[in-house]
Amino acid sequence: MPGVQVVEANESDRVGVLIEKARALGFQETGGTKVFAEDAETDLALDVTVAAAGLDDNASVHVGRCVRVSVTVRYAGKQDITRDFSPAQRKSSTSSTSPWGRRDSIFRRRTLLDLALQVCGQQGAANNDDHIGSLVTGVECNVCFDLVPTDRIQG
Repeated sequence: MPGVQVVEANESDRVGVLIEKARALGFQETGGTKVFAEDAETDLALDVTVAAAGLDDNASVHVGRCVRVSVTVRYAGKQDITRDFSPAQRKSSTSSTSPWGRRDSIFRRRTLLDLALQVCGQQGAANNDDHIGSLVTGVECNVCFDLVPTDRIQG
């Protein structure tokens, strides 16, 4: 079930109901499934209500098995930098310099305005609002990005 799926839940529903709703949309649970509020570092308790978890009408959550995702960024095929993120972290949050640190030479070479994160082996940049966990494709909880030049329109 890659990508964004929309489900509705009542305030009185337990957070665990979101896993059942995801399963109904094709999510294949492998055990140990967690629910994270968007950009949260820790998962939500499955037995609390949606309201008690602080999820409002337009809340975004991530449903998946990974507790942390190891994100590797490659630049020009020469240097890899790896950091761990919450699976509910948006891709746009990983493309800022703050989680990587300015000490990493990848980010000293060019400005990030000129670069975009593209999933390794794919064409085109991933959507900035994608949760990192939604980009995990294998058994391992990791994602690889190439740091590639963006299209710049001159004129």
